[in-house]
Amino acid sequence: MAMLNLVQQYRTLIQSAVWQDEALIAPLTPAEQEWLLCSDSLTAKLKAKCQQFEVELLSQNWQQDLAKSESAVLPADQSYLIREVFLHGDRQRWVFARTVIPQQLCRQFPQLMLLGAKPLGEFLFEQKLGRSGLQWSKSKNLSARRSLFYVQTGGETTIAKPSLGLLVTELFLKDFGYLHE
Repeated sequence: MAMLNLVQQYRTLIQSAVWQDEALIAPLTPAEQEWLLCSDSLTAKLKAKCQQFEVELLSQNWQQDLAKSESAVLPADQSYLIREVFLHGDRQRWVFARTVIPQQLCRQFPQLMLLGAKPLGEFLFEQKLGRSGLQWSKSKNLSARRSLFYVQTGGETTIAKPSLGLLVTELFLKDFGYLHE
């Protein structure tokens, strides 16, 4: 029960976040800029900071209705696979991550439905998906970031078809001390 309440708190926090574009960096410390605005794989960056990296799958299910902040960047007229995980470094919960994947993209990449405790970031960067600019938010002493990953065709990102994009949101938790170094 306590875990469900904690996850619900994190979910509410990211869904009510006020998102800022990556160009607005003045309020961020250098450490926050390094982590929140890094366009490389967060999975790889986290693995480099710990001895043991793990993904804890919290939930993965289909949903029709998106949160308002998610439907602002994704089409609301389809089903989505919602995947929520904790990313652990050295047995500490470092990141709560929520990924919203359109059904159409799951058909194109069925392995997205079978990730289990495997990191999504490894898949995204292996596929060389296009990526929108990062957005960040700070609330209740926690920092978050989000971005859209797009399927690319012929070297160009298919931004004209946002249904081919998936939204990744990552909330850095209190046990992740690197934002406050």
